[in-house]
Amino acid sequence: MTTPEEVCRRFIDGVAARDYRAIEAQLATELKFRGLTPPALREATTAAGASAWFERWLSDATEYEMVSSSVEPVSDRVRFSYRLELVEDGAPIVMEQNGFCAIEGGRITLLDLVCSGSRPR
Repeated sequence: MTTPEEVCRRFIDGVAARDYRAIEAQLATELKFRGLTPPALREATTAAGASAWFERWLSDATEYEMVSSSVEPVSDRVRFSYRLELVEDGAPIVMEQNGFCAIEGGRITLLDLVCSGSRPR
C-alpha cells in the first residue's frame, strides 16, 4: 500500500522534472486546489486544471533545478516544500512553494500551497 508521503513525494518528483502528466497522475480527478501566489489566489477543481497552473508557472524557465524538498506527515495531512532555482528571461531567480495536501485512495484530493513568487538570486 502506498503511503500519503509517497504520493506527495511522487507529486514533488513531477514538479522537479517539470512532468505535468506525472503531477496530474498524483491528483484526484476532482480535487480542491488553492495556490496563493503573487499576485493572486489560483484555484482549480480538477487534476487537469491544477496541473495546468504548474505548467504556467514553470514552463518558461530556460534553466531549472529543484535544490531542496521535504515531505512530512501532519496528522491527516502531508506538509511539503520545495525550492527551485531557475533562469527566466535571462535572470536567475529562486522560488519556493510550501503547502499541505490530503490524500485519499492514493491520490491528492486537497492541495493548498503558498508560493514566494520569483525572487532574485
